Amino acid sequence: MSSSGTSPLRSVPVVLEARRAVTTMHLVAQYRQFATDYRRLAEKLTKPADKQALELLAIVWDRTAENREAMLRKLRLVGIDQTVGDDAPGSKS
Repeated sequence: MSSSGTSPLRSVPVVLEARRAVTTMHLVAQYRQFATDYRRLAEKLTKPADKQALELLAIVWDRTAENREAMLRKLRLVGIDQTVGDDAPGSKS
């Protein structure tokens, strides 16, 4: 127990969720970069089947990023809105 009479362990789940959310934002940015990279590679290819395969990979990475963002929004809805650090994409300075 702390001097205020509450257990310091009560804040542990919130801290862990906040760290997970910050990590999620970094993953979202990385996933979007993967999608961009696959699209750039596809532009350089000449075979339509190869281009299509890389475009499909880009779509998968975009969807993965969207799913991670949705998870982050859910975390914010349950009251964990101090989750994005100042250096995270989309944060306001």
